[in-house]
Amino acid sequence: MVGEYMQEQKVTSKVDSKVASNLNITQNRIVEIMRDNPQITISELSKIIGMNNSGIKKNIAKLKEDGVIERVGSDKSGSWKVK
Repeated sequence: MVGEYMQEQKVTSKVDSKVASNLNITQNRIVEIMRDNPQITISELSKIIGMNNSGIKKNIAKLKEDGVIERVGSDKSGSWKVK
């Protein structure tokens, strides 16, 4: 049982590393922030990262397209799920 858990952690770590290597610096930062705060808004991301809303939206669209993140629930009261 413990061995299975450790194996799963290794696989997850490898997948996370592979996904992270395909992302640019901004996209990696967005994913990190979303992991820490799934309810974060685009405006809040914009302020934290120092990029305008349209730049954040473009990066989020790419992350969604690549299957890295998904929006759960409505735009107003939903949250981000990092896969």
